[in-house]
Amino acid sequence: MRKKDFTDVKLFFTFFFISSFFIYWTSWNEETNFYVLFSFFKNKNFILDDFINKTGDRVYRDGHYYPPSNKIFFASILSFFYAILKNLLINENSIKAVLTIFSSSLPFSLLMVIMYKFSKSFIGNRKRAILVSLLLGFSTLLFQQSRFFTSHSLEAFFLFLSFYFFIQFLRDNKIINITFSSIFLTTSLFLTPIARIILILYMLSLLTYRKWYILFTFSSLIFLIYAIFFSSLLNLMGASLWQSRILPELNEKEVFLPFYPLGWKEKLFYFSTILQLLFFPSKGLFFYYPILIFSFLGFLSNFRKIENILSLIFILSTFFLFPFYSGSFWWFGWISYGPVRILTILMPFFFVGLLSSVKKFNIKILLPFFFISIFNNFLLLQYGEDKISTLSWEEFSYKMEHFQVLSNPLFEHYLPLTLINGPRSVLLENLLINKEINIDLKHPFNPITPEFIPPGSPLVKKFEVYLFTLPQIGFVVLRLPWLSLFIAIVFLILIWKDEILSKIKIKGWVLFLMLTLVFLVFFIRIRDFAYGDNWCAPQWNENEKRIDEGRWIGENATFFLFSKEKSIKILRLKVESFQNQTLEIYSNRKFVGSYSIEKNKVIIQPFELKEGFNEIMLRTKGNFIKPWSIGINCDIDNISLKVLIL
Repeated sequence: MRKKDFTDVKLFFTFFFISSFFIYWTSWNEETNFYVLFSFFKNKNFILDDFINKTGDRVYRDGHYYPPSNKIFFASILSFFYAILKNLLINENSIKAVLTIFSSSLPFSLLMVIMYKFSKSFIGNRKRAILVSLLLGFSTLLFQQSRFFTSHSLEAFFLFLSFYFFIQFLRDNKIINITFSSIFLTTSLFLTPIARIILILYMLSLLTYRKWYILFTFSSLIFLIYAIFFSSLLNLMGASLWQSRILPELNEKEVFLPFYPLGWKEKLFYFSTILQLLFFPSKGLFFYYPILIFSFLGFLSNFRKIENILSLIFILSTFFLFPFYSGSFWWFGWISYGPVRILTILMPFFFVGLLSSVKKFNIKILLPFFFISIFNNFLLLQYGEDKISTLSWEEFSYKMEHFQVLSNPLFEHYLPLTLINGPRSVLLENLLINKEINIDLKHPFNPITPEFIPPGSPLVKKFEVYLFTLPQIGFVVLRLPWLSLFIAIVFLILIWKDEILSKIKIKGWVLFLMLTLVFLVFFIRIRDFAYGDNWCAPQWNENEKRIDEGRWIGENATFFLFSKEKSIKILRLKVESFQNQTLEIYSNRKFVGSYSIEKNKVIIQPFELKEGFNEIMLRTKGNFIKPWSIGINCDIDNISLKVLIL
């Protein structure tokens, strides 16, 4: 009996787990998409008047704020699932996480399965198709955008699914394939205007093959589906979606640097912007993903195939329109890839050219470029940098005019943080620290701007999490740096266990024992001090065997002390920036002392410790001013403590 092939399932769960594991929200893109849904179910319309402080992408019409039309279509697709989640999940953060997984991680994973099927028929070699699918899945913008609550993964999924069925139709002339192609293409048309290019290419292809009846059927289906969906949206909105204008206050009240210049130098800036977005280290698509360059070599080496021709024309046509997107005032996109992220939809079509390169050349030639692209995606699992928008106008203008690199975040931002923290899963670490499902990067007591989050561990409050107490030994704590990567690797090993064990020739229990030892050695520590709630991330100093400065970010904060016997110890607290308040100290729920703090104060306090676990609570008395009220400087209103056991 022939053994069943579960490659499709393994590929799906590989991409689904990894992309879901590293999801998080970065900016107003996600917030706008969410509150479009929220507004629809709360107010039964798409008016964003109640959420203008939480949304950035919006248009103004007839005295009301609305989302852009593509976000309305995106919300319409998700509305049914949002309604289900509202009944199943009470917590808003949980709804956000599940919506992100459903709208981005799921279509990305399904897309990779389709691409595997496509590559297997294209290359004719199953193992090579698996390798190429895995490499490509983690080496392009597809992986990055599968982690955010945006429409780009859905756009790529529906458009390539349409392309897949269209190619199938050209091969077998089955009406069912052209029907599916028209349905998925129409869905893509609502999500992104770029899909209009592929529609024109389809029609030209049908004209070339003189399939008049099919062309009529194809066009009629698209027109019918589009008209029904569009008319229903018009009725819902009560007016034309296209009679909108950009918010007037964007030019009058909100000034962001660096803004796009006007005057005779505009064309020079325009050209420099395109170079920055395609080739420069700051945002360059081909700088971060050099493997995509080989797609063009693949197209040229095998230009007779219809899928190659359509893919190449689609890519070139989109790049022809790309300057219009890069001409935005905010082309750099803050912590996203700016207009480059709209090119996510092209990644599957680049894949077609890569398949031709894999078929034409030795894959060993391509592997270094694959690994560089994957490594860059690995580094991008940190929070996004925002250096361009912090440049002065003079510096920005000079660099743009002289075609200089605006920033080099890969080596100045992403690499240093990765060396310290490893890739970070916000979902995992919020589960471990706060015992809640939350994928928001920003801590509620921290400013929004990422650069002001305390350095060392930008995504979380702590490097270590208290697990339990071992009698006569100490606290068992879990180290967070690199833990996310370890869990991801373990999961991948479980999925591809048979293939791995057949290659390395060891028993399954031996592999399990090795992973257990790695976990215990690298991620488990015994301490006599551990942080509790409301602390920003301090870093453990391995040389001096103590915790470096920790920052208190709430009205109350706790930390734990372990003592092997009942004793009295002296605790030295250096308190800074306390804003003229009163600090109360409690030991094991018992009041110890009260101190009036003006600006800086050193408190030397004896503590009576019981054997084993001891909880020390620090409580403010008075009106605690949280940093979000200030919005800029994390140091002004936080409490900075250095804790030393004497």
